[in-house]
Amino acid sequence: MKIKLSIKERIILMMPGFLVPGSNIIEQLLIRGLMESVVITPREISRIKLKEGTDGVSRWDVKKEKPFEIELTEEQVEMLKKSVQILEQNDGVTQDNLDFCIRINNLVI
Repeated sequence: MKIKLSIKERIILMMPGFLVPGSNIIEQLLIRGLMESVVITPREISRIKLKEGTDGVSRWDVKKEKPFEIELTEEQVEMLKKSVQILEQNDGVTQDNLDFCIRINNLVI
């Protein structure tokens, strides 16, 4: 399944605690593959002027942002849905990740 991600969504995916901690080798491999596919390159950082403020908040020029398309396997989609489910159970859904969590829950394999 192909999905287009924004810079914000890619940052959320890379944040510690968003993805379910893999409990086995397969989940760890799925997480690694996903993380490698959403890396924000130095060229992108420069193009969108991505900066982290002293408050720890990332900022960038959204006008220069381009959608980033990745291919997700069925297993990766299931892992993302499981991650959102765990976030919900642990009160980890915030205003910053709410829209992305909803988007993940609405993915259809």
